[in-house]
Amino acid sequence: MEIVIFLFVITLAYEVMDWFKKKLKTKLVYVVEDNESDIQLLKLNLEIPDCAFKYYRSLKDIRSDLLFMWRRPDAVIVDYHLNDKEKGTELLELCRINRIPSLLVTGDEREILGVSPKLVLRKSPDKEYFKALENWTLHCIR
Repeated sequence: MEIVIFLFVITLAYEVMDWFKKKLKTKLVYVVEDNESDIQLLKLNLEIPDCAFKYYRSLKDIRSDLLFMWRRPDAVIVDYHLNDKEKGTELLELCRINRIPSLLVTGDEREILGVSPKLVLRKSPDKEYFKALENWTLHCIR
């Protein structure tokens, strides 16, 4: 009986280890977007093998995960204009401090003060936008 329990525990431990290996092998990208239709477009058009996207609707939601994360994201994509007058630029600084690659996406055509143009991608429903977003993500996670 004791041997059976021991073998069961060992088998279970190996299964848990395999599960964690697979989880850690999958790249993780956080996306902060408050617009439901934009989230649906991203889900439909962003498909990267071995990459999981976790969606947040506000900076408040993502801040707690970034502060108490058990696993650091490999990249962060954040919308410039969010609900409650939040700006995605607030998150860029936190990502910079933690050395997490981040990209600001916006439909606004104006220049965003204090943000390098290399960190900004203009939103568009075109395939080129999603391809550029996919290329940036692949560059960050590989």
